[in-house]
Amino acid sequence: MEQQTTKTYDWGKGKVNKYYNRNINQMQPNTVEAPVMELQEQSKATIEDQIRGYLNPALQKAITSLKKQKDYSRRYVDVDVPSRGVDPESAWYKNAKRNLDVGETYARSAVSNNYLSNVAKQTSEQYDRYLNRKAQYDLTNASNALNTEEFNAKVKDALEEMIYERSVRRARGKF
Repeated sequence: MEQQTTKTYDWGKGKVNKYYNRNINQMQPNTVEAPVMELQEQSKATIEDQIRGYLNPALQKAITSLKKQKDYSRRYVDVDVPSRGVDPESAWYKNAKRNLDVGETYARSAVSNNYLSNVAKQTSEQYDRYLNRKAQYDLTNASNALNTEEFNAKVKDALEEMIYERSVRRARGKF
């Protein structure tokens, strides 16, 4: 709590001063507290975890789809081998299977890179939005605190003025 500072006035006989000091110590102005806007703190890591949480199912679905597609293509190659009259131990057969494996690896890599790129981009964008919102909240809170401080000072000045006027009237016997 703030220390109440009183103005001491010396008006001749001291009656006004006596009344003023007694009344000012009895009448404390009610102060208003500044409203504070609060924003939940978020780290970049927390935001990234949230984004990974909602993008990961799509990544897993894409990887599963690639694996199913590769498995289907491998079965097709297996069925196609007898119709071509190719030996399952032939270079063509082994290359066809290896090409499917390599193709799936590249596709998985592309999907994973796309996923990581999206995570990084969305994390950066959301964290920037969070920082902008935080700056706005901080600015609003500072403005509210300043306005409230000015208001409280005006109320205190008005109270002191009113007590002074009453003290003068009382000292003159007109109260």
